Amino acid sequence: MKRYQKYKPTGIDWIGEIPSHWELIKGKYIFDFINGFPFDSKKFSFNPESGLPLIRIRDIQNHYSETYWDGEEIVEALVDNGDILIGMDGDFNISKWQGGKALLNQRVCKILGTKVHNSYLLYILPFSLKVINDLTYYTTVKHLSNEDLWNDVFPIPELEEQTAIANFLDDKTANIDKLISNKQKLIELLKEERTAIINEAVSGKGRNWGKKKLKYVAKKVQTGSTPPSNEEQYYVDEIKWFTPSDFSDDLFLQNSKRKIAELAVTNGIVKRFPANSVLFVGIGATLGKVGFILEPATSNQQINCLSFHSEEEAIFYANYFYSNQPNIIALANAATLAILNQSQMKDIILPVPSSFDELKEAVQNIQTEAQRIDNTVSKIEREIELMNEYRTALISEVVTGKVKVA
Repeated sequence: MKRYQKYKPTGIDWIGEIPSHWELIKGKYIFDFINGFPFDSKKFSFNPESGLPLIRIRDIQNHYSETYWDGEEIVEALVDNGDILIGMDGDFNISKWQGGKALLNQRVCKILGTKVHNSYLLYILPFSLKVINDLTYYTTVKHLSNEDLWNDVFPIPELEEQTAIANFLDDKTANIDKLISNKQKLIELLKEERTAIINEAVSGKGRNWGKKKLKYVAKKVQTGSTPPSNEEQYYVDEIKWFTPSDFSDDLFLQNSKRKIAELAVTNGIVKRFPANSVLFVGIGATLGKVGFILEPATSNQQINCLSFHSEEEAIFYANYFYSNQPNIIALANAATLAILNQSQMKDIILPVPSSFDELKEAVQNIQTEAQRIDNTVSKIEREIELMNEYRTALISEVVTGKVKVA
């Protein structure tokens, strides 16, 4: 790619050298902020007909809000498509809003270019935000103020060159984003294939398998518990103690965010579940999540533990629950809060292979095919990671003048 003829040092790490005719200008001279308003939560609504959407920090990247302001419109906090928004807490998310007319809640700001194009700002701001984010990494709660960016400096070319840079990056990043989107769709298809393979392997379709209730198949069904919060001696990092927040799309549970003391088991406050057990979330928003533990562990009372007579049997039924989550969730009592308690779980009807050899064959098939698909997914995820790295590097090279686009 082309380079400019002459460069000058800036003394700023993320910028490095810039073309000699570019300027370093403080943020307060090139853009301004419109800060969000502290709307009264008593007038929040979830009815789209109530008024305008109210953008909170979590809505910036999604370009969509489920919260509406059921009150008088506040013009100063009004935004529309194309406006650049920044979340002033957390990871300082930045995005060009595409969700239509909306209002800004507090700690969300609209940034306006005064001597720079908004489209150019969208490309240079993330690098400054990352530096500020890194500097506040060890603080408890990260906060961004207008002054943080007003006092920062940015590499600024002439307006005509800003437009050329923004147009070039719009085109290049759109192509990269399309490739990434296609890769992500492929991953979803592979995951669907994985689920279909597991379903076929554990269903016994085309085979003369029997059916039994879980209580006649499992060795033991238990429910976890929580030590008293005021008993500090039970909260020592010794044994894994799983809660619903530890569950993910991965079947195998590697680690728990919290741990408890051996004393809690010794005193009978919690139960120690054996290795090669299936953990099942039986209540709340994550009802139906399944995990498999490879070593002894404990859990809170929202989780049921299913122990089986062999490792192969445990893996077989872990995959059965994992691939049949929607059907199993439908069995829960959802009159108030969705619950699938220990008694209800024991009555779940399971497929029973005709022989142990058939069960082992099914497990082997699952593991072989799952490994094949997981390896392919990992490869594609690495490709996506490299494309994102290239995208970031390309933007950095262009907005700091290392590459000439016009």
